[in-house]
Amino acid sequence: MEPEPNKPVFCKKLTSSLFYALRGIKFAYEGQRNMKIHVYISSLVLALSYFVKLNQTEFIFILLCIFLVLITEIINSAIEKNIDLYTSEINRDAMLGKDMAAGAVLLTSINAIIIGLIIFTPKVLNLLRTL
Repeated sequence: MEPEPNKPVFCKKLTSSLFYALRGIKFAYEGQRNMKIHVYISSLVLALSYFVKLNQTEFIFILLCIFLVLITEIINSAIEKNIDLYTSEINRDAMLGKDMAAGAVLLTSINAIIIGLIIFTPKVLNLLRTL
């Protein structure tokens, strides 16, 4: 495939890379039940962030937690797809690879919950006191 005459090669490659990345995110959302759950919970957390008026630093921590969970879930899904491509038979190493990737998502999610509780608990309690 020849690059368009008026379009630099790096722009075409960047556009293609962006397309493939967005396609991967779309697939993760549409094809993975857990990704939908993470996106739904993230939406609720973002709404709560607005409602309790987090300061900039708190909001940055919440965003980092959200994106780390989503990124880890996508990596987990990619690992699972690659293992499934490699073998469809029951294989101890394949099982352990999938379990370790799922464990990474679990640890990231637990971290996000702990940070969320540290940030949101005082805010929600203050809000309830004013009612």
